[in-house]
Amino acid sequence: MADEDVLPKAPIAKLLKTIVHNKRVSGEYRDILVSCATEFFQLVSSQALEVSNREKRKKLSEEHVYQAMEELGFGDYVKELKVVDDESRAQRTEKKREKKSKTSKSPEELKAAQEALFAKARLKTGISKSELVEQDEQDEEEEDIDNDESLDDANDSVQDE
Repeated sequence: MADEDVLPKAPIAKLLKTIVHNKRVSGEYRDILVSCATEFFQLVSSQALEVSNREKRKKLSEEHVYQAMEELGFGDYVKELKVVDDESRAQRTEKKREKKSKTSKSPEELKAAQEALFAKARLKTGISKSELVEQDEQDEEEEDIDNDESLDDANDSVQDE
């Protein structure tokens, strides 16, 4: 088995620590568990892919994993797997909700924060707001002139042909 086909050792070692608590674990023991976990992952994934292909689905889903587990003789674990999956899904949803509530600001609050940042930047550069607006207008005029010149050059080259 190539190194890139092996599950990362760190997450498995971390999981192992939660299971064995204060018991010391040899490197060989950890390596065997990593190999077993990798083989199991590949076995279930391959079977789930077969289930998906039989159903002519383009996307693998958790239902394919449950069916694969049943077909491989691990049906006793499917019920528990579904419970863990539901809990995990609920946690992810809650985290998203919390994140959204923490960052939810009204458009007015966002605009005020943006204006404050612009003001702070202007202070650092020493440019007043009116000077900035004036500079923007000059830049737009120069851009219009450049565009007109480019258009004239293009017309001239078309006429030359």
